[in-house]
Amino acid sequence: MKINNFGEFNIIEYISNTLSNDAVQNYLSETIGVEIDVGDDTAAWQTQSGLQLATTDTMVDNVHFEIGKSNLMDIGWKSVATNLSDIASMGGTPTTALITLGLPGEMELQDLKSLYQGILECASTYNTKIVGGDIVKSPVLFITVAMYGICQNPTLQRSLLKDEDLIGITGLTGLSKAGLELSKSQDELPNLTEYNTQLFYNAHFRPQPKINEGKILKELGSTCAMDISDGLFSDLNKMLIASQISATINSSCIPIHPEISKVFPNLDFEMVTNGGEDYEILFGISSDKIDKVKSLLPDSHIIGKACSGESGVIELIKDGKTYKVNQFNGWDHFK
Repeated sequence: MKINNFGEFNIIEYISNTLSNDAVQNYLSETIGVEIDVGDDTAAWQTQSGLQLATTDTMVDNVHFEIGKSNLMDIGWKSVATNLSDIASMGGTPTTALITLGLPGEMELQDLKSLYQGILECASTYNTKIVGGDIVKSPVLFITVAMYGICQNPTLQRSLLKDEDLIGITGLTGLSKAGLELSKSQDELPNLTEYNTQLFYNAHFRPQPKINEGKILKELGSTCAMDISDGLFSDLNKMLIASQISATINSSCIPIHPEISKVFPNLDFEMVTNGGEDYEILFGISSDKIDKVKSLLPDSHIIGKACSGESGVIELIKDGKTYKVNQFNGWDHFK
């Protein structure tokens, strides 16, 4: 079978199963005090001062961006922000990062400076120290960030959603997808203004990791969260599978920014549910905490509830009817 047919998330599951069946890896997990490994937004292991968090992500030219059409400062920012979002979704605090750059030999020095300026700006904005990395010559530009953070036990985890938990998101989804479509469009889109153009662009190229929101959720007693990087429904499906539970979602509770509806009136619901790269936090919380959630996270929205049932199933209530969501069109590197 070709990798393209197998899919990104089946690859992750294969790697996780391979590691869990290896005796040496299991022994090392116990020796080091590994709490979380493959399958969540970060790995985590015990240290004397609490849990050490670690994550990594890569951005590649012509996969995640196009170097001739993208502002390299923004690409640098985004490469760090995506990793910060993983730390945020665990309720952690970012501390340090390693930056690996694959650089084409013909790349202009000024372009490299712009790229690294964006990397540095994002890291400094979120009090993250760049402590090293690597540089290699590459036929295409790529940026790999390894991010570290700290968290007091327990972390937020995608596998801890419980029956009757309310399901929420910390903010709006779909704006990043709008920014992506705007950057790719060859046609003149209706109702574009300077305001919504900048709104869409910033959402896609300058995401704001929800570090404080993750900490607030942890303080409120939430146990379950993950960042929305592959699309709301796709990531909810992953959370439900990890937690071995199902969910009922009310479509009328899923917020849609009015500017998305103005510019993409026939695609707005698809964008907010399957767009990807939103970097909001998807979370579960007990119903008795709802008033505190509204007070401390005023931009958040409760969109449904977890319930016992078939693992991974999303039932969507729309226009008075209930549908089973069978197709997840979020981001997959191999599809």
